[in-house]
Amino acid sequence: MIETIAKSDIFFMVTTVATILFTIIFLIIGFYLIGIVRNMRDISKTLKKSVARLDSNLEDMTEHVTSSPIFSFIFGKKRKNTKSK
Repeated sequence: MIETIAKSDIFFMVTTVATILFTIIFLIIGFYLIGIVRNMRDISKTLKKSVARLDSNLEDMTEHVTSSPIFSFIFGKKRKNTKSK
């Protein structure tokens, strides 16, 4: 009977240590995971701002190029498509 009690004490001691270690490892992984997610959020915001800025710059540049006399000379004026029925 004493042997059974000793085995159960060892089991509960090992289970307690494993639970504590698992909790500590889980907290460390969670800490780093939160940092990674925050960093990715900041990167995403920066990319969104850069893409929006680039989009407006490209629209301005396209408008400037298509309205230039050299572009009109090389490619001709833009014609509207009119289909007769």
